[in-house]
Amino acid sequence: MVSITMTIIALGFFCLYNTSSRAIINKESNFNKWIQFIPLPRKFLGVGLLILSYLLFCVVYGIGGGILLATVTLMAIGSLVVLLHPLQHFKWRHLFIAFITSLVLETFIF
Repeated sequence: MVSITMTIIALGFFCLYNTSSRAIINKESNFNKWIQFIPLPRKFLGVGLLILSYLLFCVVYGIGGGILLATVTLMAIGSLVVLLHPLQHFKWRHLFIAFITSLVLETFIF
């Protein structure tokens, strides 16, 4: 459940990151082209994904712990997106493999 909510936070932050005029955006990615093609709904999509992830964290960890953990996760993932996205080292398949690996480890270990 945590890896799913972390992925939702990452997608929400990435959608909001692409709305910035100062962000270095890759024009070659199909996801970036789709996000940039629809300027107004991407803000609603990003905020909606962040609200959904906060709600999921609150359901799993309670109100106080969920808000705190979601905020810390948002800060960590946000800083990673801002630092690593302009370098263009990670592709979507790398993120998908990391997501599947963390989901499998979370399922079998916990």
